[in-house]
Amino acid sequence: MSAFVRPPAGPVVLRLDEQETSILGQLAGQLVEMLEDATRAGLANAVELDPAMARLVPEGYRDDPEAAAEFRRFTADDLVGGKVNAARTVLAALTTDDGDASVSGASTGPEDGAAVTLEGETAWTWLRFLNDTRLTIAARLGIEEDDAEGFEPPTPEADDEQDPQLMLAIYSWLGYLQESIVAVLDEA
Repeated sequence: MSAFVRPPAGPVVLRLDEQETSILGQLAGQLVEMLEDATRAGLANAVELDPAMARLVPEGYRDDPEAAAEFRRFTADDLVGGKVNAARTVLAALTTDDGDASVSGASTGPEDGAAVTLEGETAWTWLRFLNDTRLTIAARLGIEEDDAEGFEPPTPEADDEQDPQLMLAIYSWLGYLQESIVAVLDEA
């Protein structure tokens, strides 16, 4: 299983296998698409209609709808733009020039697998992406608390494109990645 590590006096490194690379690349692409679609449709409307967007663009004032709307009007575009940029940064690190998911610029070795090196602020960008992606999946599954332990995902509908059990496994894996990058960044 992948984890973020930081060699002594070096940058943050994430080791990934091919399947993990593919999953993260797909999630980054889907997040970009969702956010750009919401922007084109109008963020206020998207936030009202989509629980995932409501989590990604939270209210500034829960007890004052007028102040919350004003706050969102002034902050939503920049907030969503930052989320799109974070997802694109992750996607760029995971894809080759032909758009296929693979680790570009990664070091490989027989026992190391593939690795993505995160210089400077890029590790924080990855942390933001992981958080945004987990929030989106949690909203889709109906997870209200940070701890999904004991959570039973809904039974999939016949026409459901996503398997809730798989989404829950991905949600948990992203939580593991999030914990590992926080631990590495906390050491710095």
